[in-house]
Amino acid sequence: MRIASFSLLSLVCCSALALGEQPLSPQPYSDPAYVAKAFTAVVHGREYEQGSFVLSRWPGDIRYRVHQQVSDPQALALIEMHLAQLADISGRRFVKVEDGAALDIYLTRASAWRKLIGSVVGEKAAATVQGAVCLASFNAPAGKIERAQVFIPIDQARMQGKLVSCVVEELTQVMGLPNDSDAVFPSVFNDRSPEELLTPLDWLLLRLLYDDRLESGMSAAESAPKVSAILNDWQQDGTLQRARSEVLKGEIYRLLGRRR
Repeated sequence: MRIASFSLLSLVCCSALALGEQPLSPQPYSDPAYVAKAFTAVVHGREYEQGSFVLSRWPGDIRYRVHQQVSDPQALALIEMHLAQLADISGRRFVKVEDGAALDIYLTRASAWRKLIGSVVGEKAAATVQGAVCLASFNAPAGKIERAQVFIPIDQARMQGKLVSCVVEELTQVMGLPNDSDAVFPSVFNDRSPEELLTPLDWLLLRLLYDDRLESGMSAAESAPKVSAILNDWQQDGTLQRARSEVLKGEIYRLLGRRR
């Protein structure tokens, strides 16, 4: 789907593994070549469009608002904790506002979310929700993300055990990591992966995306040599090896008892 220069749609679907499929084997996130391949797949690919797309990211502070059509304190806590972790990894500051938000997060009901998506993003987006649990969208002219929306029908997400997945995956994808790919495992960006919280690989991909040596609007060919150089540096200074311990610092892991 295209609106202005670019629009992304991301969906969390009902099932991580199709019947008869086998889970993929974990890959070494300490391998620079593998991380580089994953970066290209997730950053320069698109879930519902063919081709290679430019690198997209937020240029500065992210003004956000949570619209509560449904009151859910646990969902709010998950959102705040995950935004704090995204800020820590990316270096972008999230600023909560009542007006003028660039990131709008809607907590709604299954009975209302299709109409809500149609009114906010457009009918083409609303037509894609069949079989989806939650949805995200962003606009990034020339690779600079200007607006983003996340829609979570709370009752539907809870019924399918996907509330945590919806919060983590959709908020992370609107940071500029839009594609789901079987080439990335284990990861929240792989529908066949059981992960619902950021993995060490996801931590590396997000940190890479916001490294100062990369720029919004880069093509895959332009970003590849810089990504390779960054990863080589990280291999030398131990960043790749520290990814697991770093990602587990997020408060959301403590809340859900996932630190070990």
